[in-house]
Amino acid sequence: GAWKPLGISGRQRARLRKEVLLAGEDWAYDPPRGEMRTKRKGNKVDCIAAEKRANTVELMKKMPQMLLDYKGSRHMAHCSYCPNTAASASPAGRLHRMPRPGLPVASRTTPRLKAYKGVPPPYDRTKRMVIPDALNVLRLRPGHRYCLLGQLSKEVGWNYAHTIRARQPCPSWVSKI
Repeated sequence: GAWKPLGISGRQRARLRKEVLLAGEDWAYDPPRGEMRTKRKGNKVDCIAAEKRANTVELMKKMPQMLLDYKGSRHMAHCSYCPNTAASASPAGRLHRMPRPGLPVASRTTPRLKAYKGVPPPYDRTKRMVIPDALNVLRLRPGHRYCLLGQLSKEVGWNYAHTIRARQPCPSWVSKI
């Protein structure tokens, strides 16, 4: 049959990968830059609830520079000779740009990554994978620094977090359908 993307959120996938790597085991589900290799094979990658994706320490170190770069790119957006230079403030747009440096320029693989804010209707009724061991590993361990993509987007001007929260149905009864 046709390959169907898993309904696991990017946050859960990142936490599971982090826990497996911290345990000293190999992450066998995808090699480094696995999402890009999956997209190069012709498969589609869907990431839901992009605003809840946790960023690691490496991104935390770059965060002040990322904020400055974003604010600088907003001012360049109105010049006539550089179209579409404004960086997206939404979490889905920022997540869409993250694996981009590893992909070939003008590649057909970039449209295969779909990032959504919240959980859209096709995915709210499908069964999602939940990994209980990896749910709070990154945040609750002392000394770990993390940042949610939604918080970073809020700092640079995304004001729709309350709208996304209000439109999401109760996950306990929707997931059982």
